[in-house]
Amino acid sequence: MSTTARLSLEEYESMAEKGIFDPRQPRHIELIRGELREFGQPVKLTLEEYERMVAAGIFSRRERRRVEFIRGEIRQMSPIGSRHEDVLDRLIKWSFATIRVD
Repeated sequence: MSTTARLSLEEYESMAEKGIFDPRQPRHIELIRGELREFGQPVKLTLEEYERMVAAGIFSRRERRRVEFIRGEIRQMSPIGSRHEDVLDRLIKWSFATIRVD
């Protein structure tokens, strides 16, 4: 089960520096206890805003941080267990061995 991702002050400041939010649609977004809030309510991001965050490397600053975008929210993903990781490794090896690139 995933929970709402908590953002650091560094991530929040980086979002402002990189212009993640569309200046043509001004929003009053604050970071309160690690959550993005707009007028006290949780922020629902657009897909474009999330994609700009990913492209800007907002989430890659923390080692092994896994997030997903669900219904306008950035969610912290559960850690991958060893069994899950083994299956993924096998699937990746199988796909490279099976799929031909011409």
